[in-house]
Amino acid sequence: MGRPTTYYGTDDLELVKRMLSGILSCTKQEAGKLARKSCPYEVEKLASVFRKASEDMHKWSDFVLAKVPREAWVKGPGDVDQISPHRAASLRYLSKDPLPGDALKKSEHLRFRQWLFEKLVENMGENDKKQYRGMLKWVPHDTLSDSGLLSFPLSSDTALGHNLLYLEGLMDKKVSIYESKWVASCGWPETETIPAEVTRRCSEEALDRLGSVIERWHKESQQASDPNSLLALAGANLSANRILLEYAAMEARGSEAAKMTVDFVCEMNRLGVNEVPMVMDGHDADLAAKVLRDLLTAWFGHGGSMLDSGPFFERVMNASDIDIAISWSQQLQESYIRSRGGRGGPEQARAIHGGSNNLFIFAIAVVGAFYTKARTPYEFTGHKNPNYAVFPARSEVARGNRQSPPAHAEQLLLQAYGQLFFANSGWGLSAERIHTHAETASIKRSHVQQLIYTAVKNRTSGELLTLHGQLQDDRERSEQERKLNA
Repeated sequence: MGRPTTYYGTDDLELVKRMLSGILSCTKQEAGKLARKSCPYEVEKLASVFRKASEDMHKWSDFVLAKVPREAWVKGPGDVDQISPHRAASLRYLSKDPLPGDALKKSEHLRFRQWLFEKLVENMGENDKKQYRGMLKWVPHDTLSDSGLLSFPLSSDTALGHNLLYLEGLMDKKVSIYESKWVASCGWPETETIPAEVTRRCSEEALDRLGSVIERWHKESQQASDPNSLLALAGANLSANRILLEYAAMEARGSEAAKMTVDFVCEMNRLGVNEVPMVMDGHDADLAAKVLRDLLTAWFGHGGSMLDSGPFFERVMNASDIDIAISWSQQLQESYIRSRGGRGGPEQARAIHGGSNNLFIFAIAVVGAFYTKARTPYEFTGHKNPNYAVFPARSEVARGNRQSPPAHAEQLLLQAYGQLFFANSGWGLSAERIHTHAETASIKRSHVQQLIYTAVKNRTSGELLTLHGQLQDDRERSEQERKLNA
């Protein structure tokens, strides 16, 4: 009797075990068991994809946000499980158009990510290709009905990846619904921030509810008993890991924002600024910008009243600094309104966050970055220093760069605004409750990570195909309803 056909060697198996343990968030032993149970040719095919990836791009798994090892889970704020916001986490795929810096180099990351998914599908057997091609097909960001993606030229991803973002949106809407029910049930004033403990409880309820729905989908899966496709599993988990690591990056920016905001607002309070100045109230966009310019100049320009009040305000903001502060504040305000528009609609988001007083709070965040000399990690690697200044250097501005905040700087500043706005009543400016709000936001991010993890990790490829189909159907129904109601 001849020897059975061997499709892979020990080196192939060891490579697959090592890479899959990070991609699937399991141990090497568990990855080995999956590999041995799968179709033998898949181990060799997957190993060849990993080797080719390593040849084409050094540290490719970091660049494409490929790995979320099991040990990445830690206890975060509120003693809630979350993925550690380590340096591999990045918002690079949420860089805006136009891309800052070397756009060609940055787009290489996206092209490589697309190549990786195409190779995974290309190396499948014919039956698996028919099953999983739709789930792992590459979907350009500008072909979806989601207008929010149009500003992010690197946000293209697999069909499953986009559907997992839709699941993330469902979580946010569910939290908002529970909060609205609570407000209605107790007559809570609309002008007051919902208590942190209520938001945390609503987030837990949303996680439990959506988690139950996902478990039901998995149990009803018709493909759950089919043999696992290692290539499909790798692709599905790669789709999820990008989202998980983006949330980890948001978590890191939130911590940076809280420290910056508390330091700056405490200094402003010390000098008697405890609320948005009355002079900012009730203006249209053009007049608000003019009043803001006059105010920042009077406080921080040459001879400004805030200067020489101590070592914190030693630096003078020149005209170009103030120009950047106003321009960025306007851009951040529009970006925040678009991101919040998914909750109560763009009109409601603009009514709440689109006023002249809101513009001042955005400016507080930007000027805070100037005076605290806040820094944040680069979105893309390859720089001499790992971090850059959130507020741009004057030399950069003079060369026409940094006209808009890069992804990490923007995320930090948006969270600083949220911390200031939601931690205070009315138009107050106090640092007292900023850490409480930052912790609540962190817990909500942790719950989204847990939901994505529950949906994707430790699942068969058949279960993940069912998850993709259910989310796709729900998404299409939602889009149809939106068009009918438009």
